[in-house]
Amino acid sequence: MIQEIFLKRAENIRKDYLTLTRDLSTYEKMMRDIVSTIGEKHQELMDIKNKIDETKISSVDSAKNEFLKILIDLENESNILEKYIDSINEKMDILKKNELDLFRDIRQRYPEMSDSEIRSEVQEYIQKLNLS
Repeated sequence: MIQEIFLKRAENIRKDYLTLTRDLSTYEKMMRDIVSTIGEKHQELMDIKNKIDETKISSVDSAKNEFLKILIDLENESNILEKYIDSINEKMDILKKNELDLFRDIRQRYPEMSDSEIRSEVQEYIQKLNLS
């Protein structure tokens, strides 16, 4: 029987994993939003092109400023998304390290247990807590 302290660490890792899974759902929504934003910005660029073609925008500086505004908006959106992705990757790395550390600690404390026995006991504990 694995000591409670190890099982509590497994519980915390599982909770972190579930939180990360929710974060991934948020990331997925953000990706859909950015695809929509890109579509909107594409339309704005086409509108500017049409205005140039129809000579409604005759100044090069004016056209350049409108293009730059759109590009800056897209860059801001991508920077926000990149920060979010970096945060998720960092959390995943920490989670992976914690899981490996826990497994290593359990193996050291219970060398007679097989890997599958360790996994089974931890999974049973997690299931009892309704975290599976």
